[in-house]
Amino acid sequence: MQPDELAEERRRLLAQLLEEEGLEGATSEPAIVPRDERGEAPLTFAQEVLWLLDRATPGLTAYNTPVARRIRGALDVPALERAIAALVARHETLRTVFAARGDGAVQVVLPRATVAVTVHDVSALPAGEREGAAIAHLRSVTDTPFDLAREPGFRVALARLAGDDHVLLLLTHHIVSDAWSYGVLMSELNALYAAESRGVAHGLAPLALQFGDFAAWQRATLQGERLDERLAFWRERLADLPTLELPTDFTPRGTPGFAGARVGTTLANELSDRVRALATSHDATLYMVLLAAVQTVLHRYSGQDDIVVGSAVAGRTRRETESMIGYFSQALPMRTRFDGDPSFVELLGRVRDTVLGTTEHQDVPVETLVLELQRRQLRHAPLFRVVLTMQDALPVALRLGDAPAEPVELDASATKFDLTFLVTDTPAGIEIALWHRTELIRAERAVRLLGHVATVLGAASTPTESKALATGNLPAQTPTGSVGGSGLTYSFNQTTIAGSAGAFNVLTAFANNNSLAVNQALSATFTGTPFAGQIATPFSIVQPTMLATMYIKL
Repeated sequence: MQPDELAEERRRLLAQLLEEEGLEGATSEPAIVPRDERGEAPLTFAQEVLWLLDRATPGLTAYNTPVARRIRGALDVPALERAIAALVARHETLRTVFAARGDGAVQVVLPRATVAVTVHDVSALPAGEREGAAIAHLRSVTDTPFDLAREPGFRVALARLAGDDHVLLLLTHHIVSDAWSYGVLMSELNALYAAESRGVAHGLAPLALQFGDFAAWQRATLQGERLDERLAFWRERLADLPTLELPTDFTPRGTPGFAGARVGTTLANELSDRVRALATSHDATLYMVLLAAVQTVLHRYSGQDDIVVGSAVAGRTRRETESMIGYFSQALPMRTRFDGDPSFVELLGRVRDTVLGTTEHQDVPVETLVLELQRRQLRHAPLFRVVLTMQDALPVALRLGDAPAEPVELDASATKFDLTFLVTDTPAGIEIALWHRTELIRAERAVRLLGHVATVLGAASTPTESKALATGNLPAQTPTGSVGGSGLTYSFNQTTIAGSAGAFNVLTAFANNNSLAVNQALSATFTGTPFAGQIATPFSIVQPTMLATMYIKL
């Protein structure tokens, strides 16, 4: 079975299960219907937030979402151009611009829009230089901002390395698409290209609804008392929301930027199997285990007992939306409390309850609370600074004719949040990528953070420890040579010095609130490292409750 057929089968099975459980159509809300005004549509709540953010931050590219594929084999470029044109004609959102109206904006659907397939030919370069030049060009396309008032949020670029070797870039702005949308886009592009290259009809069913119809339905349905009732859950869940205070390498600016970089790791097969088994044995998902581990590390880094991490959900709770290209997804705040110093298994139970309760309310536009709570701080995520996402949306393989297509990584140079974890479960092991703001932390700290997550997962997935160890006692340091890199945290924890009051371990000094011993120990630990001379924390006011924060911080 081909990947696109598998994705369709999964959609069919999901719909069947919903129907068998009596969930399909079990809603008091009216059906989505075609809107009367075809040329315009309101913005959804989620789009409104992105539009305001784009207006407040000229040149922003953090919401440019690229998908690149290397195509090795014959490629009919004119047929590809016609297929792209047919795709744009089918989906209004791919030919939509955003026009300011009063204090807000509307979506304006262009009757016709030509999305050119720009070709960048590097085939004349020496063979060893072509791939680098092609990737560099496509990155420059990705890093070019969209002018949403004048151009649709969809671009296509093609780099030609040879007559039978190309890299295709499909680039959208997040305001018009999401991860699920790319599955729809590639599935239809496969069919349209096959038809255009053979000169036959594509056979795709006409679309009964467009994303603009959903936007009009959402605005008409969720307003007034109905919206307030639906938001009651979130107002209660987000009451007294804490601000996560993480250690950084650089002093945060008043207005955060979006420059970012990525580091990554793959858990060993043996550890990956144990983590999966831990999820299964406690009636949880792999995502829940990863979320519990990440929140444990954040708890240890910050010393805070109330941790909020954002998590992307599809947001497509109605069958009518499955075939649409549009921005339905949203990042929901997953809030977990560490009071009582729970064991990892106890914490996993709390996380499981949080995830289930939160996803039941994913059709509520949390973005309205974003506007309500922090309208004047749109350049920074107001509900959370860290995001964890499982990359398990229904995948569809791009296949243009007989030419196989391989994924190509185009690491974005911009990031939306301070830390973004992207987890992919693969046969080779669980892959964890981490995007970080470069204006806040260096790559070395990001690598160490990943190592701490792996270490927590290792301890938590050991049967004798997952129940017995409290999360406050789970190891969050990595020995030299393991994932996590430098081993500085490990040497810090083990440092012992001779002082006027005898020998002190750093942790003992912290526990005794002995500022002199702490400063001596830190100086001894970091002599000859990049951190030498950078110890400036006023340890005389350190309290024992800050122990976890400080020994992880450096």
